[in-house]
Amino acid sequence: DISKLIFLKTSNFHEIPINRFLKSRYYLVTQRIDKPIDIVANYVKSFFIHRDSFNINISMENYQKLNYRIFLAKKRGYINREDKNVLVDADILFKNENYKTKLRLKGYYLDHAIDDKWSFRVKLKNNQTIKGMNRFSLHNPETRKLHLEPLYHKTLKYLGLMYLEYFFVDLYINGNEIGVYAVEEFMHGNLIE
Repeated sequence: DISKLIFLKTSNFHEIPINRFLKSRYYLVTQRIDKPIDIVANYVKSFFIHRDSFNINISMENYQKLNYRIFLAKKRGYINREDKNVLVDADILFKNENYKTKLRLKGYYLDHAIDDKWSFRVKLKNNQTIKGMNRFSLHNPETRKLHLEPLYHKTLKYLGLMYLEYFFVDLYINGNEIGVYAVEEFMHGNLIE
């Protein structure tokens, strides 16, 4: 086979046979980009993909506590430690299962409190887990440069390194649709397990 005789020089001066290069991950990824018809087809398919949803139910009293802290943060210009120390009880409905939680505001800058798109840190009670997580953050994907953050975590997973779970959900608070939110695992002891 002639392809076994052809070698490519790489930047670190190792020689790679061409047939190994053609099977490499780099080539397979760039090969996908070279097919614009597939890109258009995948774009159209994306409108029909079902996203999971989180339905958060907070009592009106607890919601008002968080709302007041957001009001103070916007007046001050940033979210401080006092704002983040207000823990409230809530329920999350995910895949027809109810989870008791404690949640609080998260973030420092006001991009975590744009209109009704607030960022939360969530801790599940009673040793419950969602996709193996008992602590996680819910935030507007725009606070983390949209798709760069999940690509980073997928790259870590692909390379066999430690990574955080990161996925998107449709968020509802007390029945009101808030929009697409990112769910990011919180780095703690469960991560190592």
